[in-house]
Amino acid sequence: MEAWNTILTVCPPIKGWTPKRQQLLQALIDCETATPASMPEPKPGEWGFEPSDPSWWADLFRHIADNCPFLMGQVPGTDGRAPFVVTVDWMLKHDNLLKVFEGQFQDGAAA
Repeated sequence: MEAWNTILTVCPPIKGWTPKRQQLLQALIDCETATPASMPEPKPGEWGFEPSDPSWWADLFRHIADNCPFLMGQVPGTDGRAPFVVTVDWMLKHDNLLKVFEGQFQDGAAA
């Protein structure tokens, strides 16, 4: 996950890889291989769901850095809370990754 630390520089860096993180990543990879027909073919300029491919992650991280100010801590928090900044543990959860993949955090939106 070197790409995380290089691309998402305002996010907490990955300093180690735990068995829990590996389990979450493997679940995403298993989802990719178990249900490829459930994902629509990507349109030009979009990408498919390929969490087994390290370059897919780098593309996703660049997309987040360029298009998702909420995830990058650029949208003020509410009720006195600090702005949300995405973490790798948050990103590895299937439901959260799917929200990002579906574009629910683009242009400052919070899902």
